[in-house]
Amino acid sequence: MDIDESPSQALLRACACAEPNDEDSIKVLLCQAGADGLRAVDAEGRSPLLIACSSGGLSAVQMLLEARADSESVDLGGRGLCLLAAESGSRELLAWLLGQGLVNLTECAEDGSTALLCAAGGQHAEQSAQMVAFLLDGPPGAQTASSLEERDARGADALLCAAEAGAPAVVKELLRRGASVATVDAHGCGLLHFAAAGGSLAMVEFCVKDLKFACDVRDGDGDTPLLIAAYEGNCEVVEWLLRNGSSLEERNADGMSAAMSAAAGEQSEVLALLSRLSGESAESLWVKELDRHPELVLNFLEKGAAEM
Repeated sequence: MDIDESPSQALLRACACAEPNDEDSIKVLLCQAGADGLRAVDAEGRSPLLIACSSGGLSAVQMLLEARADSESVDLGGRGLCLLAAESGSRELLAWLLGQGLVNLTECAEDGSTALLCAAGGQHAEQSAQMVAFLLDGPPGAQTASSLEERDARGADALLCAAEAGAPAVVKELLRRGASVATVDAHGCGLLHFAAAGGSLAMVEFCVKDLKFACDVRDGDGDTPLLIAAYEGNCEVVEWLLRNGSSLEERNADGMSAAMSAAAGEQSEVLALLSRLSGESAESLWVKELDRHPELVLNFLEKGAAEM
C-alpha cells in the first residue's frame, strides 16, 4: 500500500487485479478498511466487489461476499454483478453467481445493455466469444438463455457491440449462431460503421474483406464509415478506408465531409492526415468547407487545433 493511500483505496486497487496470489493482501486490506472499504467506490461508482467481478476474480468475489459486500449494488451505469461478470469473460465466475442465485440473465444496465451485449463488447476476444456461446446455450442455473434479439438503447445488438469492440472472433461466433450480417441500429448504422467508430483496423478489414461491406456504405443520416472514423479520431482506420475505396468527396445528408467530421470531433491529427493524403494544405481544406459549416471551422480554429 502506498504511503498516501487509504486502506479503502488500496482495496479498490487490489480488487482490480484480483489474481489468486492477491488473496492474502485483499484479506489484510479488508481487515484494515472494515465496512468503509466495502462501501468505497471508484470513479465509475464501482465497489471492491464490482471491481473484482469486472476483473473476473472468482476467489476475490467470494471473499468479499463472505465479508458481507452488497451483492445488489450497481455502478453509475447500472451494471451489477451479472453484467460485469459477463463482460469479464469469466464463465466460471458467472456460472458460480448463477448457481448461488445472486444474478439472473434478465438484468440490464441503464443504457439497455444485457449480459450478452456486455459479453460481446468485452475486451478479451477469445474469452468473450466463449462467454457469448455460454450465454446463448443457456448456462446451468439460468432461468433463461440469452437471445440474439437483445438490443441496447441505441438499437445495437450483440453483433454490433462486438464490431465496436473490435472482436472478429465474437462476430464469427454470433454469425455462426444465426445473427444477421445486415443488422443495423436505430440510426441505420451497420457493422462497418460500428467497427469504424470503435477504431479497430482488424475489425474494419474483416468487415470489408471477409463480409464484403462497401467502404462507402451509408447509415440513415448518410454518414459513411469514413466520416464516423474521422469524427472519432481513428487515424489508422481513416487512412485504410481512403486507400481501399473511400473518398474525400463523401458527404452525409447535411453536406459534411470527412474534414468537417474531424473538425466537429476536434480531431486535429485526422485533419493533418487528410491534408497529407489530399496533397492540400489545411488552409485549403478549410476554405473549401467554410461556406458549408462556418461555425464548426471557426470554433476549431479558435481552439488552435488547425496549426499543423
